[in-house]
Amino acid sequence: LLFLAVGLHQAARDAPTVDEGVDLSSGVVAVTQHDLRMVPEHPPLAKVPAALGGLLGRPVVPITDAYRQGDWFDYSDDFISANEAAGRLRPTLFWARSVVLAQVLGCAVLLYLLTRRWFGADGALLVAVAWLTTPYVVGLGHFAMIDLPFTLAVLGLSLTLTWWRAKEEIFTRMPCSRASSPR
Repeated sequence: LLFLAVGLHQAARDAPTVDEGVDLSSGVVAVTQHDLRMVPEHPPLAKVPAALGGLLGRPVVPITDAYRQGDWFDYSDDFISANEAAGRLRPTLFWARSVVLAQVLGCAVLLYLLTRRWFGADGALLVAVAWLTTPYVVGLGHFAMIDLPFTLAVLGLSLTLTWWRAKEEIFTRMPCSRASSPR
């Protein structure tokens, strides 16, 4: 709860970072214009959740020369400037950052579920709290960038593989499965 309060405070007050402007503008363009040319080296799916949240701030999506030419770095500046001039930059950033904060909390939940099997509930709680109090997560966890969606995806895959492996072990321990096993 304290992490969320601090994160929402930071989300409302911090200025946009360079990466955030690039990731948010290209994510919004991907969603609203169905155009994936902006920042082709970053996969679009990682930017979409924050962009969808950012749409709640009703951002201006300028169609400028930089957009037409696919100059993603200059377009990021155009996007930030247009939204600042329209008074929509702060709400757009806040809503985009709120989605990222939800992803941070999702990571904490997945870490808890992933570690509970081996370390019990107390150990898992310690891991989740450690995640939420890590300086990187506290300081940068509210920025609408692509780092946390990837972390969430890796943790989700890890948990899925752990569950799958556990179910496989349960199945192979059943007497009827051993008798019918081709081994």
